[in-house]
Amino acid sequence: MRCLTLADSLRNHGCDVIFMCQELLGNLCDFLEEKEFQVCRIAIDNQKTESLLQLELSQITNIINQSKLTIDWLIIDHYKLDVKWESKIRPFVSKIMVIDDLANRVHDCDLLLDQNPYNNYKNRYQHLVSTSCLQLLGLDYLLLRSEFTNKSNSPKQKTAIAQNILITMGGTDSRNITCWLIEVLEYLRIPLSIRIVVGAGCPHTNKIKLAASKATLHEISVEQSVTNISELMIWSDLAICAGGFTTYELAFMGVPTIVISASDTQLEAAIALHQLGITKFIGEFDNISMSSTVSALSDMIFNSEKRIELSYSGKAKIDGYGVNRVVENLLKEVS
Repeated sequence: MRCLTLADSLRNHGCDVIFMCQELLGNLCDFLEEKEFQVCRIAIDNQKTESLLQLELSQITNIINQSKLTIDWLIIDHYKLDVKWESKIRPFVSKIMVIDDLANRVHDCDLLLDQNPYNNYKNRYQHLVSTSCLQLLGLDYLLLRSEFTNKSNSPKQKTAIAQNILITMGGTDSRNITCWLIEVLEYLRIPLSIRIVVGAGCPHTNKIKLAASKATLHEISVEQSVTNISELMIWSDLAICAGGFTTYELAFMGVPTIVISASDTQLEAAIALHQLGITKFIGEFDNISMSSTVSALSDMIFNSEKRIELSYSGKAKIDGYGVNRVVENLLKEVS
């Protein structure tokens, strides 16, 4: 989705944008075409990963040659690609931009974007890109969708109790943390209004709906594949999420958020945002108990000062102009 956010802004600035996507299971090719973007589909087969990457390279270069495209910027968002692949594609394009957040491989690129505020984020790519590469690092370059940046949302107002709770544990919530949270919330002994958001690929939706219907204390609704998540954030007094990019969206919208990381890939960002005072990270799912989670939720629900502090901190540190800054740098390099 971060590529789509960037593509929307580039198109609004008069650029022609083409997506080149593998036809993997669950791909977004049809979705992108519905958004009226040109999509070049990269066919795949059951070859080994290394062969797949070579096949992808071959198909992309063929598309460029046959269509006589002039590529000012090739934007790469792919965790398996590194300097070997990028150096082979370089003769076919003017400039290369890489979107990364792992900092675990060398790149051949002219611009690198990592929007996460990890510890030592300014130096993470020091030995992974050339000295001439422009590095756009940190929250100043956060690629927020216009759904959020177009909203005029002030930090949350002070209320004694966080009555409206939003739960969003990722698109799939493969470990079904949501059902566990429904059980946890029953121990709070205060009626709450809870809205749960699950993605289209969540395999536990029916179980979550059943658990919600059996809740005796709270009013719980379950919504799937929502198109108005920003409105739900405005409605909420407190959110519980699994980390990921949704955490940044919640912070920008001024929603105080409790984070439970569901995977190792979410852990570093969860810790960084907690240290910045943007969210309340209570631990990895495997390492927290039901009783400790009840205590953490209770403390946040009844602690209006802490919620206001988190709300103002998120709004202060994320200004919503990140995508504009990235586009400005891209256009400056080809003007």
